Amino acid sequence: MGDRLITGPDSNAVLTFFEGSTFTLTPNTDIVVERLQGDAESRDFSLRLNVGTIWARVASLVSPAARFEVKASNAVAVVRGSQIGARVLADGSFQCWTREGAMSIETSAGQHASLVAGETVVVQPDGQLSANRPFEPAASLVRITTSGPVWAVLVHPDGGANGVVEPGVTVSQTFGALVSPFQRGGEGLAFEVPASQSGTYTLVLEGRAEAADGADFGLVAAALLAPIYAGTPDATARLLAREELAGRVAAGERVAFDLHVDVVFASDPGTLLTSMTASAPYAVGEALGPAKVYVSPLEAARLA
Repeated sequence: MGDRLITGPDSNAVLTFFEGSTFTLTPNTDIVVERLQGDAESRDFSLRLNVGTIWARVASLVSPAARFEVKASNAVAVVRGSQIGARVLADGSFQCWTREGAMSIETSAGQHASLVAGETVVVQPDGQLSANRPFEPAASLVRITTSGPVWAVLVHPDGGANGVVEPGVTVSQTFGALVSPFQRGGEGLAFEVPASQSGTYTLVLEGRAEAADGADFGLVAAALLAPIYAGTPDATARLLAREELAGRVAAGERVAFDLHVDVVFASDPGTLLTSMTASAPYAVGEALGPAKVYVSPLEAARLA
């Protein structure tokens, strides 16, 4: 408690708390840890956002009293088990988003708002609320869907890892990412990240235990316009590029594909993907893998 963290203009930082929640600070962000307490079944965290933009993946806990809040000078946002974002602008406005799960906001003017997945709201410097509206983090995105017994993580050019890792832990470290929780016995993994910059998006696959000495996997990498930007939820109508890949992997073995992505500046909300191509697969050693993810032992124990 009391620690202050500030990122520079070219820095991103990821904090992983003892119960598994992660908190990503984008460049030029300033936060203070005001409250940090709890155990394996509960928590009471409070983080003050002075300026900048954050992205959080909040781990679900057993206790209904578990609390994770983000504070600004004019409001408090409380979240439970979700992928959420917030930012404080130079004029003191406080904006909150949620991609998965719910969020409640109470302002210094005594106003209240509740957000559901896919919504955002702005609190003005005087504590007055705007109306809720739809949220999309970028004009285009890269969506990954997999089949077969593999864990999968997509590493964004900003360094953030996004996907699902052993033993089913959701990882969401890039602002605006959306990762579906792992369902045992399900059809595979599905997640997406904003196509917010040109560069290499590295997809790392790891064979799950049930792959044993070798099992087939498949994946589709699709570049899509965001529904709001395209004006339709129909994924077929929003398709910009598509790569379909397949291979074979054993338990614990890692293989990677590089997705080479080019984007151009469009308009609000930002960038637009213009092309995407995939590399041939290549082996990845555990010590050299591009996906560096710390899994909290507490969360791993709950999911194992």
